[in-house]
Amino acid sequence: MGSDAGQAELPDRSAGDAGGLVAAVTGNACDDGIETPLGTGDAAGVSSKEDTVPSRGHTRRYLRPMPAFSGLRLTYVGGPTAILELAGLRLLTDPTFDPAGSTYTTPVYTLRKTQGPALDPDEAGPIDAVILSHDHHFDNLDRTGREFLGRAGRVLTTGAGAERLGGGVVGLEPWETHTLSAPDGRTLRVTATPARHGPAGSDR
Repeated sequence: MGSDAGQAELPDRSAGDAGGLVAAVTGNACDDGIETPLGTGDAAGVSSKEDTVPSRGHTRRYLRPMPAFSGLRLTYVGGPTAILELAGLRLLTDPTFDPAGSTYTTPVYTLRKTQGPALDPDEAGPIDAVILSHDHHFDNLDRTGREFLGRAGRVLTTGAGAERLGGGVVGLEPWETHTLSAPDGRTLRVTATPARHGPAGSDR
């Protein structure tokens, strides 16, 4: 293992604000022996080539599918929330379990949730790790989702998010990797990649 074969080309955001965790999950959990990215963000699970569009002066990316992990099962819960089952591990992205009709008031606006989750927290089952892109927006971590964090074996998020949440949450800086051990002895590596959630200096 250790080959970079099949890795997705990710956009260079090194000069930007690392405002969220975009996780590229790789590992030796596939039967074909190829490390394949599986992520929750830009270019996750795909490779790309680029060219320039002269009339607009920007780069266009062509995406093509990557080989899939063998045995991957995905359960979509709603919004940013999904359960990924792979190699005996169960991962949960951005927990949002509040019911429809929940409201979230900020000094500037009020958000209202229009649709509830497909699963209640008790129906989600045991979770080995939560991959939390960011903690400070209700549409990525709502009230019930925040309570759910204590049930997970591990919570992975940004360094700043880990400081806010406390309680043993693991904070990852850009390009830092955290390894999860599967029940059969194989490993899954979660790598944080730089991301910006909206313009610099905004609440996004």
